[in-house]
Amino acid sequence: APCVSWLSESAGQQRLVRSPLLQAPPALPTMVEEAGRDGVGAAALPSVDVWSFNLRTEFKETTDGDDGWSRRRAGVAELIRGRRPALVCCQEATAAMLSFLEGCLAENGYKWVGVSRSTDRPDETAGFLFDRERLELLEHKAAWLGPPGTKDGVSGWDAALPRTMEMALFRLLGSGQHRPLYLRAVNTHLDHVGVEARQQSASQLAAAMQKWALEGPDAAQVLCGDFNSPKDGNEVYRLLSDRGTGFRGAAGGAR
Repeated sequence: APCVSWLSESAGQQRLVRSPLLQAPPALPTMVEEAGRDGVGAAALPSVDVWSFNLRTEFKETTDGDDGWSRRRAGVAELIRGRRPALVCCQEATAAMLSFLEGCLAENGYKWVGVSRSTDRPDETAGFLFDRERLELLEHKAAWLGPPGTKDGVSGWDAALPRTMEMALFRLLGSGQHRPLYLRAVNTHLDHVGVEARQQSASQLAAAMQKWALEGPDAAQVLCGDFNSPKDGNEVYRLLSDRGTGFRGAAGGAR
């Protein structure tokens, strides 16, 4: 079984504290055990705030009126500056939007990574804004959601728009000398129209995260996104929270 995986729903803010990051596969000692050997109490281990944040696209600037991105963006930057999450998994964020936030938060150490879902123009990403003082980015990549053979930038199944999942692997800075701690974050935005696309994408996400967990079992995992799906009585949530996936709902498990 991989390290615990957390499922965080759209537009919410979920906090991953010591407990989830301390859980490990049976074959590996937990971080609590490692801390005990080093003579360091569990309280010395770092906590990590992970947000899932749908920023609302800048492409609706005209129709959104007072809620347009240009009127909200300074407030979004101030919210992040005030709360100082280690990682923000953003949905509907373009490169321009993330660059603005990075510029506002440069003194706070934030940097962004993300890939446009469209290959022929700048478009929305499922990117990440992270605090470089607490997280070191080791790997980042994007994959398009769709059946095998789907080309990058093309909609899959009955989706109205191209959809991606982005993965970022981080090392937690200051996580101890004996054994470093790692966090693998996956971010997505499922289609708002295609029912089949949402369900198939959920299966694709679960399979990808199970694969990554086997390849890098030392990393705790979190899946964030706007799933365009209600939690109760929904096939997407069922697929992602099924016991076989190893996920736990962050709303009920994070503290």
